[in-house]
Amino acid sequence: MDLLAPRGFSLPQFSSMSLIPSSFHVGAITIPTIPTPSIGERLVDSLQSLLGDLSTWLIKRTYQPSIIRKRRKHGFRRRKESVGGRRILKRRAAKGRARLGGC
Repeated sequence: MDLLAPRGFSLPQFSSMSLIPSSFHVGAITIPTIPTPSIGERLVDSLQSLLGDLSTWLIKRTYQPSIIRKRRKHGFRRRKESVGGRRILKRRAAKGRARLGGC
């Protein structure tokens, strides 16, 4: 009979490798304990989740708008340079567009 534990209960039995009890005995029922991760494992897991969250915010997506680049590529002066561009300007003028260059 164990003098330290109340009647019907027993003290937790510790595994030989650590101070974490491997199971608790309550009457005739044995309750196994769930192994908890070590501090290092928890730290690694939290750092990985933190870096994963940060990386989604730091990624630059494909479209980074710039008015200057847009005007240089699709603007009136660019259209005037080529025969095809002049045709586009002619069609847009015939249709009555306010902005012939497309910007």
